[in-house]
Amino acid sequence: MSLRTHLLQLLAPFHPGDEVVPGARLVGVLLEIGLGWRFRTEDGDVNVEVVLAADAERFAARTPRLALSYRAITPAPARSRAGKALCEALAPIVARNEDTVLAAIER
Repeated sequence: MSLRTHLLQLLAPFHPGDEVVPGARLVGVLLEIGLGWRFRTEDGDVNVEVVLAADAERFAARTPRLALSYRAITPAPARSRAGKALCEALAPIVARNEDTVLAAIER
């Protein structure tokens, strides 16, 4: 199974094009600089990166095993607030799926 598939499974049952949380539509996955997802919000695009919690120095939200951080595509105070709020809203979704996805990656 591809890394892209695993990243999407962390957000199940949502798919690209879906509004995952109010005001944030999943645009796609990030695979180049960091691992995560790109979301479109009314304030602009926000990248949300996911790493193992043990490897995270800083994060906006976390689950038992993973940490979420954000990077606004262009700096603006509204995007920074939106990025943190988005990470906090995504954490429960990721937490529901992380054990299954991480076990599949370990195999």
